[in-house]
Amino acid sequence: MKRFSMFLVSVLVCLFASAQLTWNVKAGAGWATVRGGDSEYQKGKLGWKIGVGIEKPLSANWLIMPSLEFKQKGTYFGSSDPSNKLVYYMYYLQSPILGSYRIRLSDEVNMTLKVGPYLAYMLSGKRNYTLQGITYEEDIFDSELGFGRRFDVGLLLGVDFEYHRFVLGTEFEYGLLPCLKDYLSKSYNMALYATFGYKF
Repeated sequence: MKRFSMFLVSVLVCLFASAQLTWNVKAGAGWATVRGGDSEYQKGKLGWKIGVGIEKPLSANWLIMPSLEFKQKGTYFGSSDPSNKLVYYMYYLQSPILGSYRIRLSDEVNMTLKVGPYLAYMLSGKRNYTLQGITYEEDIFDSELGFGRRFDVGLLLGVDFEYHRFVLGTEFEYGLLPCLKDYLSKSYNMALYATFGYKF
């Protein structure tokens, strides 16, 4: 966690040292799951994010867009018995560093295409499992089975539509490191968000 924090601070300091920065805040909600599981009853669950970021122009159309976000991911496993289920909740501090290309659609509307890596650290994680209608909660890092993996690295793809200072967008995240490990397989994060933001 210490190295991760130092890396983020170094990146932000380098960017803040230059002019022409635009701040933004963002919130989003959507669908989160993990891929790699082998259950036919696996489904997605609600995921959400909040964050703050900056835009640094590199040219008339190209930008770099680092941000810092707090988000919830996870997944849901059902079963043939509706009274039995398993839900994972994973809370991350995440920093996407995106390269972006802005297209002017009209005098008031821009479209921004963005892609790049993200680095994430799982601050906490739990799983709730329900058996015969009774729910139990377990910290995935305290489990003797060792379900939780702290670090995640992945790719983020997105598109934003800007109207004056308001931004509507969608983002897709694809994890490249295992976030969980159960009895049978490794699992990787995957999420799709609709986002709303405001630029300062």
